[in-house]
This record gives sequence, C-alpha cells and structure tokens, in this order.
Amino acid sequence: VCDTHCIRICGRLGMYPESQRDPYKIEKILLGLMDPKEGSDFCHRIVMFGRDTCTARSARCEACPLSDLCEKRRKDKEKAGVVQIIYLVENQVGIRAFKIQAE
Repeated sequence: VCDTHCIRICGRLGMYPESQRDPYKIEKILLGLMDPKEGSDFCHRIVMFGRDTCTARSARCEACPLSDLCEKRRKDKEKAGVVQIIYLVENQVGIRAFKIQAE
C-alpha cells in the first residue's frame, strides 16, 4: 500500500520521478524493486521514517541515515554549488540506490 510517506520518500530517494504522484503507478514500480512479501514491512518502515526523519515540511536531512542516497538532497546540494559524483549501487536486498560522494 502506497501512502503519502511512501510516495514522498521513495520519490526523494530517486526510485521514480519525484513529480510522480499516482499511487497505483508507484506501487507497480516498487513491486518491481522488491519481493512482494517484503512490501508490507517496507511500507511500515517508510511510514515511521517519514514521521521521524523525512517529514514533508521540515525534513531532518542532517540527521538522516539515507542522506547519501537521497536524490533530493543531491539536487539541493547542487543548487548550493556542491559538486558531487553519483554511483549507482545495489544494496543487500537488490534495490538500486545512488551513492553520493562530494569532491
């Protein structure tokens, strides 16, 4: 189930364009990235993460354990003039993510 936290956070992490807001399309994309058996647990973890760290209005990016993977944070830093190198990596569950390294 794709809720507002899931849509916002997965978009920020670059799993699909951040402008995408259709929950049905997003759910299809996410199902292609993970085992359907893990979907419910993933959603619950994203909800908690969205409430605690990656909030809609005042995200705590400095305290975020995923800030190195965050597409939105990368774009914000680029706007601020920080040059970065992006690597496409796969994590332990096979989900593609971006690893960011500042120069």
